[in-house]
This record gives sequence, C-alpha cells and structure tokens, in this order.
Amino acid sequence: MILYNESKVQNRSAVLIHGQGFLGSIQELSVNEKLARFQKRFTLNKRVKTNTLHISLNFSNKDQLDDGLLRFIAKDYMDRIGFGKQPYLVYRHDDAGHPHIHIVSTIIDQNGKRLQTHNLGKGASEKARKEMEESLGLVKAQRQQKDYLIYKPLEKAQYGKAETKAMIENIVTGVMRSYHFESFSAFKAALAQFNVSALKLNASGKKFNGNGLVYFITNQQGKSLSVPIKSSSFFNKPTYAKILKKASFNKDKVDIGKVKAKEDLIQRIIEAQNSACSKGSEKEKLDLFLENLKRKGIYLHLVFNNDGRIYGCTYVDNLQRRVFRGSDLGKAFGENGIIKTFMLTDKVNSKNELLIQKSAQEEAVSKVEKSNTAEDLEVREDANLNPSGLQEILSFFKEHITPDYGTTTAYEPENLKKKRKKNRKDRP
Repeated sequence: MILYNESKVQNRSAVLIHGQGFLGSIQELSVNEKLARFQKRFTLNKRVKTNTLHISLNFSNKDQLDDGLLRFIAKDYMDRIGFGKQPYLVYRHDDAGHPHIHIVSTIIDQNGKRLQTHNLGKGASEKARKEMEESLGLVKAQRQQKDYLIYKPLEKAQYGKAETKAMIENIVTGVMRSYHFESFSAFKAALAQFNVSALKLNASGKKFNGNGLVYFITNQQGKSLSVPIKSSSFFNKPTYAKILKKASFNKDKVDIGKVKAKEDLIQRIIEAQNSACSKGSEKEKLDLFLENLKRKGIYLHLVFNNDGRIYGCTYVDNLQRRVFRGSDLGKAFGENGIIKTFMLTDKVNSKNELLIQKSAQEEAVSKVEKSNTAEDLEVREDANLNPSGLQEILSFFKEHITPDYGTTTAYEPENLKKKRKKNRKDRP
C-alpha cells in the first residue's frame, strides 16, 4: 500500500499530507524508512498475516477542502475508529473526479496485539462518518450517491498523453463500477470504445485457456499500441476471475429496469438505422448508421475474423451504462441482421473501426513475443519509457511464475512425483 501511494506521489497524482507516529519530518523520510516503521510493528506479531489497514475517504466536489482540513479529518476519523495511536500515513489523491484521501496504517499495536477490524466499515467507520459529516458540514454520503447516478463520460485513452498504467486503470475501474455487463466479451466491448482491450495470456506471453489477463491501449482499429500490463498489478486487481464474478452477479440478480432499458435501446437503434438507410450508397449508409448511433449514446462493437467478415456484434448503451449482444435485442440487430440490412456481401472497409485485418489479440501476442529481452525493450521508441514505466515493462516479462497467469511449477504438490516404494524383493 505504501509503494502504491508513493508511486502516485512520484507521478504527481498524489501528495503525502500527514504522518502519525513517525520520528522527524515526514517529508524528509525515504520510502524505506516509512516501510521500516511498519515492518517493526509486524515483527511484534508474526502470526498475523493481514497486518495492514488501508482506508479511502471520499468527499463531494461541493466540499471546500484544503490540506489542513483533510489532515484534521484524517486524525479525527482515526481517533473515532480506535486507530488514533497507530502509526499511519495520509495521502491526498488527485487522479479522480472528486477529492479523496488514502490512509495507510497497521492493525498491530505497540504491544503486539491485533486490533479488531471485524465489521469496522459498518460499525465504527459508519458512525464516525455520519458524526463528522454533521459536525463539519460536509455533503452527506447518501446525497452523493444520488449525484453519482448521473454518470460522467470516460475519456478515451491516448497513448503517450499520460502514464499508460494510470489511463488503463481509470478506464477499467470506471467500466467495472458503472457498466452492467453479463459476460467477459461484453466487458471487453465496453472497454473497446475507450481504446483499451483485455487479453488472456500466459506467463510467456502466449494465448492460452487459463485465467491470466493483461490490459493494453489500442488505436481506433483495435491494434495494440502499448505493452500489456498484468491485471494483478492494478490497485483494484481487475482479474479474469473478478470480471466473471461481476458478470455472473449482474446476470443472476433481479433487474426490473432491464426490459425497459432494452426497449429504449432498440428504439434508438431503429431511429439511427432508418435515418441512415434513407441516404447514400451502401457503404455511406453503414458509416452514417454508426455516426447516428454515437449521437444517440450507443457504441457498436463489431468483431471480425481474419478475412474481415463480421462474426460478433455488441451494443454498448452509454446513456444507461448497459451492454447487450445484438442477438439479445433480436435477429435484425445481430451480425447477420447488419450484414443483410447493409448488404455486406464482401469484406467491410469502413473508416469507422470496421475492418481489422489483424485482430487486436494477435497484434498484442505478436508484440509480446517479439519483445522477450530487456535489450529489445530498451531500443523501442516508446513515449512511456520513463524509469517507472520501464520497470513495469521489465517486470512483466521477468515474472514468469505468478498466480495471476494461472501457471504451475514443478514444485507444486499436484506436480510432485510420488516416490516409488521399494518392495522387499528389491532391497539388497
């Protein structure tokens, strides 16, 4: 947690504003010295495996906050939840659309006792939040939740404009939090409109059937521009298993608004289609159809085979933050319906991201397989090859054995060969 927040400070997207329980000026301490303070506590009780406490306090944009007030809030909050005497660090983050701070502490006290954290969020934390909102005149959380229902549009990732990992993380987090998807392919479709793609890879950078997942930035045609970044390296760990769990939850829960949302989406698609089919040639009609969809807040994600022919169709409704397969809306809205409506008898060559001669997955795999050495990486003309970015790239290829990729080693229990017991006859 310290390394995560310190990396944000290094990238100027966060500021360390307070430290409790440290000797000397907190601003003059090195990262190792900050770590050592907590590691000393860990040695007092080595039986505790989860020994770190990480808290995020989020505020409304309407709250008038400066670093002085944020420091007071952090100290008051930690006192109220019973962690006021613990060493902790407070970071102000500036990488989101609302003000928030992160607090890093330990649950081991000075006597080596493990502090109680069971139901901390629903108990002491919830009580402290409500009391502080009242006493400090802050916007109440219940009121903020209503404001968050009006979603703010995510920006497309532009390679080289900012740190690659930060751009991808913001988009992936936003999609997972606010979009309703019921499959991994639907999740990928929602990402695609923001120039981000997800790909299942193993540790050696090749396609496989395991659960390893990487993310990368693409261009408008879906071809990869950045090196892949492991899902486990992100703060919220958007792994393949986590995405499937969220998709399964969305699919199984009772959703009374789904039918109405589907009807509204179909109506907007029909309006866009009718407007497009009344003008121009077949190719112009298809281009106009896609433009009309965008104006109505709809992104159409088409998947192509190596011959450039459509074999997958997904609609992303950005107004209602829902993702639907074309076949779920009706035959007329699936891939065959689009081919029939716009008479796509040959390869599609539209300017609107329609033809992908080489799929994004093959492009990403090719990029990984061609960059197997540190020398290859160092000579590449990459806008993000700063010291921290280079370290991320090198670690991607060096960490060949990691649970994130679903790989196994010869030393795992199931792979150990059982020793053959010698019969008495075999003994000398």
